Amino acid sequence: MAANQLEGTITIGTTDYSDEVTAFVIRKVRAQTQVPGTFADADGTTTLGSATHEVTIVFNYDEGDAAGIWAELYAGALSDSGELAFSALYKTGTVSATNPEFTGFLLVADIEIGGTVGELKAQSLTLPAHTVAMAVA
Repeated sequence: MAANQLEGTITIGTTDYSDEVTAFVIRKVRAQTQVPGTFADADGTTTLGSATHEVTIVFNYDEGDAAGIWAELYAGALSDSGELAFSALYKTGTVSATNPEFTGFLLVADIEIGGTVGELKAQSLTLPAHTVAMAVA
């Protein structure tokens, strides 16, 4: 059964940015290889290969907030590796089989600066990620 996303905890680096993040989606994609049919079996098949991860994060921000998520991501983008640790707990409470915690590393490959006059500053970034894992306790 599906459930509404209500509250949780999104941490980047060592800071909880749950009050600035409006969406945090981890996507795992596996490479697909098409194997053509043969004379013995005309139907082709698909095999799955290695996995890659990406994280889409949507957040409200103010470039002037030195303690905000934008400043953290911007610092990550300026670093040599562009790498920032993250953790995501999609429900409040402790980590368990029904409330897994996802961890990994974002690669801050890009970040936007500025916004549209008269609108809330918000942006959506889809960033590569690696070493994504799920913990249940």
